Amino acid sequence: MAYRLGEWSTAREFSNRGLELDGQDVRLLFWRSNLEYELGNFSAGDMYTDRILETIRQAPSGRPQLEHSIIALTVGAAAHITGQTSRLEIASSAANLILSVPASREPRNAQFSRSGLALIAVRLGDVSAAKEQYSFLESLPITRSPLHLIDGDRVLGLLAQTIGDLDAAVNHFDASLAFCRKAVVRPELAWGCYKCADVLLVRGKTGDIEKARSLLYESLGISGDLDMGPLSARAQALQEQTNAQPGR
Repeated sequence: MAYRLGEWSTAREFSNRGLELDGQDVRLLFWRSNLEYELGNFSAGDMYTDRILETIRQAPSGRPQLEHSIIALTVGAAAHITGQTSRLEIASSAANLILSVPASREPRNAQFSRSGLALIAVRLGDVSAAKEQYSFLESLPITRSPLHLIDGDRVLGLLAQTIGDLDAAVNHFDASLAFCRKAVVRPELAWGCYKCADVLLVRGKTGDIEKARSLLYESLGISGDLDMGPLSARAQALQEQTNAQPGR
């Protein structure tokens, strides 16, 4: 919960306490790696991600476990933040291993895996894979559990943007922003503002540029306040691009 509020020091304190008790708990490693990536500590994030991979290697062979779905989502989210493409093949293999098990037996793991594959498809610009994951995830209730890293509508918005359906992307991002403002999920709100602005600039309908400017101002305010360096850099670059375009 501290992570979702952007209270990084508190989140790191709880993470440290948990990892002292069990340094191989993939849930703790998952949240900690993403925390470090958000703050621009990529080497630390990679270290925690590698610890998840090591846990998978040490696990008994047989039916895929939570670790496989966790690594898919971890690597997909990391690629979204850092722009890196390392480990994507490993993450995709782990996700597909989870999906080889009937979803009815492991619904949570299947959804985590699908979300991971969705973020990987977005990072690679794979339209075919994005369509597949969009079709599946759109049929499910929107995931807004505190235990889910990324708001479900933002994932759908990213997929719709990759597919080229910009109107659907804006609708998904708007729904995500409405939820995040109501629930005060600050890091997620900052990312949603940035990505919605990105789509609006491409769509270019009447009022889109003005709305994009407002959203970027909000994203920069939150990301700057929370020291989210990677997002701040992207939002700043997009804001400069936006300011160079005339309003309608």
